[in-house]
Amino acid sequence: MRPEHWLHTIPLRLRSLFRWAQADQELDDELRDHLERKTGEFVAQGMTQKEAHRRARLDLGGIEQTKEKCRDARQVNLIQDFVQDLRYGFRLLLKNRSFTVVAVFTLALGIAATAALFSIFDGAYIRFGETAQVNRVVLLSQHSKDRSPSFDFSAPEYFDIAGPHHYKSFDGFFAVHGLSATLSENLAREENPERVRAVHVTANMFPLYGISAILGRTFTTDEDRSGGPNVAVLTYWLWNARFGRNPNVIGKTIYLDDVPYTAIGVMPRRSRHWGADVYVPLKLDASSNNRSERDLSIAGVAKEGFSAEQTRVPGASRRSGIRRGAPGIQRTHL
Repeated sequence: MRPEHWLHTIPLRLRSLFRWAQADQELDDELRDHLERKTGEFVAQGMTQKEAHRRARLDLGGIEQTKEKCRDARQVNLIQDFVQDLRYGFRLLLKNRSFTVVAVFTLALGIAATAALFSIFDGAYIRFGETAQVNRVVLLSQHSKDRSPSFDFSAPEYFDIAGPHHYKSFDGFFAVHGLSATLSENLAREENPERVRAVHVTANMFPLYGISAILGRTFTTDEDRSGGPNVAVLTYWLWNARFGRNPNVIGKTIYLDDVPYTAIGVMPRRSRHWGADVYVPLKLDASSNNRSERDLSIAGVAKEGFSAEQTRVPGASRRSGIRRGAPGIQRTHL
């Protein structure tokens, strides 16, 4: 359909929709005028007034039928029927209030579940890949003959892998541990405490990802050491949803499970990795020898030009449990 046709049609459709009473009156006047002129033509041909009027109505095809055809052509009936259906539905809901409550609750639950699933998918795939480094992240796993592959590591195993080695296929490694926490802005008990995902990461994740804060800064290696200060970096989503994008949040004290943290930065809009709402330092103890507490994930950023098949991490120590020569590494979107 040509653009000039739409320029003529759209205003008429809108007028028929919002000023339908006037449009119907004009349609009545037009049909009446047409009927009178046809009646006059038949009278001029020698018919009586009554016969001419009957013949004119037959030629027109019926007044009401012609009106319906005109309304259908303007697509007014479709919209009016839809509005009437809505009114009828609302009347039924008002009459049966218990059913209405159940219907509204079910609808709200469905919307909330859909929104939650979309936020996970959004963070993992839609917003994934804002830097070239993020697209080269691989997740490490351990293999042994008598056990299935494991993606869980201890702190000593992380230092075995990330500490003294200079792998030709990796830019570096970082460790992650995610927890659910209650977020509050004061120690007073809130009526509806907000649950957030606090992701504990080593400080080198941010430079390895090639991302920096849009407000404030990320935490340093000194802040990531055992005994370092409690600092937090907010995701853009949390900054927007909880703090209304207030720049004064920098330096503000927030509480995660009643533990105070100082907000020091806000990440870019697309940087919400590992399902995080807020990032805090992992603070691994380099002197720890506890290899039984395996609650860390370890990821590395492959060097540019290396595929997942080319990334191999030699065993740093037999105690680390990593199969010497070729541990399993699986590419994943983090």
